[in-house]
Parts: sequence; C-alpha cells; structure tokens
Amino acid sequence: MKYLMAVLLPPIGMMMCGRLVHATVCGALWLLSLITIPFGIGVLGLALCALWGLIVVGATDSVRQNLREMEALDQRHHHQGHPPVHPA
Repeated sequence: MKYLMAVLLPPIGMMMCGRLVHATVCGALWLLSLITIPFGIGVLGLALCALWGLIVVGATDSVRQNLREMEALDQRHHHQGHPPVHPA
C-alpha cells in the first residue's frame, strides 16, 4: 500500500513512513509539477517525485527491517546467558 501511494501520491507515501521533511519538499515539487503539466515539464517532475517516493519508502522499510533483526539478535544473545557486549 505504501509503495502504491509512493507512486500515485508521493508526499502521502512519504508521510506514511514518517518522513515529514521529505514529504513537504516533495509535496511542493509535486504541486509545481501538476501546475506545469500543460507546458510538458510537469510530467518529468511527477516522474521524479514518484521515483523519490519509491526510494524513500524502500529505504525506510529496509532500515526498519534491520532494526528488527538487530533486536532479535540482541534478545537471542541475552537468552543464552552471555554478558552484554559493549563496543570499545
């Protein structure tokens, strides 16, 4: 669903991921692109917004997946009775 929103309405897709600054800047570019569609330039802007939205949503999902994996490894490490590892 987030990926569909990232393509159709990129600012909304970014807001769904919690990227409010990205969403605000992309929203301004997206609106400007909508206004300039009759001049032919707007289509390029809409394509850039959609690509940007896909990149932001994909990056946010991969970061959250990495955090879940790190938490799972940390819990597994604590269940085995090892002392916590602190980086030097």
